[in-house]
Amino acid sequence: ILSKRFFSTAMKKAKIYTRTGDKGTTSLYNGERKPKTDHTFEVLGLIDHLNSQIGVAKEHCLVDLNGKSKDFDERKELEYIQSRLFEIGSHVATPRDSDRGEGDKKVYTAFDNSHIDMLETWIDQHDENLPPLTTFILPGGGVGSSMLHLCRTSCRTVERNLFKLVEDGKADENVGKYINRLSDYFFTLARIISHKGEYEETNYVSEKKQKFMEEKKDD
Repeated sequence: ILSKRFFSTAMKKAKIYTRTGDKGTTSLYNGERKPKTDHTFEVLGLIDHLNSQIGVAKEHCLVDLNGKSKDFDERKELEYIQSRLFEIGSHVATPRDSDRGEGDKKVYTAFDNSHIDMLETWIDQHDENLPPLTTFILPGGGVGSSMLHLCRTSCRTVERNLFKLVEDGKADENVGKYINRLSDYFFTLARIISHKGEYEETNYVSEKKQKFMEEKKDD
């Protein structure tokens, strides 16, 4: 029979802070310790930032749709994506070109092609329910849609920095492809939320074209 002392010791809650990073270094998932200024940590921070923005976007989408969760089925998609971003973080924190973490950790943090396929399926499904684009549109169309556009631009920032790791052999191409496709997903979903909330899309207007049309009208 296990004693109460055993359970109190085994289940002791870990502290949030460790103090191990106080001197400007921190550990990767594979056990390597590197300066916090290393580009890998920049990418990890950008992924975390994007994930947090998705959380904010979810709540704003609910508000835009009058709090009716049944009208926001895409919430499950966003939460699925948030989980995949955690996995991409683990992948990035296990550099492919390092001897550390060989075997189980590299296998465990491999990123599967099927996640890219799923994103493409969602994009195609949503796009079927949208009117075709005839020109560029301005970010907007409600707060939820605007936040998804912000997620899109943050995703592009992740992509630009992540591909440096891909080029250096520290991350697989699959994670780069996923992030590339993810920005397209955010663009499509932003339009979906705007239409569901009955907001009008604002088209980009060329100043030169507008001036030309006005002059033509005056003639």
